[in-house]
Amino acid sequence: MNQEKLLEILQELLEAEYTDIFVYNGEAELFRKKIKEGDRIAKLYKDLALEELSHADLISKKILELNEKPVWEYKNIFLSNSIRESLKIHLEREIAMYRKYSDLIEQIEDKEFKTILKGIRENEKEHITYISDFLRKVK
Repeated sequence: MNQEKLLEILQELLEAEYTDIFVYNGEAELFRKKIKEGDRIAKLYKDLALEELSHADLISKKILELNEKPVWEYKNIFLSNSIRESLKIHLEREIAMYRKYSDLIEQIEDKEFKTILKGIRENEKEHITYISDFLRKVK
């Protein structure tokens, strides 16, 4: 994979990670105030946002290593008022990110960065598990 294509993919991943950070944090506050025992979901969402931030930092570092400047942007996406709908949306996004990281791992040759990406992918897999488990508990 050439550097230009790699940078394009890294920037897309960075934007997706930042989007998730803002959405998780926004919904955490919404659900904390809105639902009974909202502190549980708020904690889950805040923890997930922190992990997404660590992913964004690792991606940003790689972009800097490639002598480019990371663009820290995010998309404004729908914040759901429904915990069930929110969890479904997050589950879809986490699965998509898992697949994107898997695809990138297969395409790059940089063994050190591949190891970093595998770690991020493993975190995304954990997110899928956490969200799936929580979704099963929500009525």
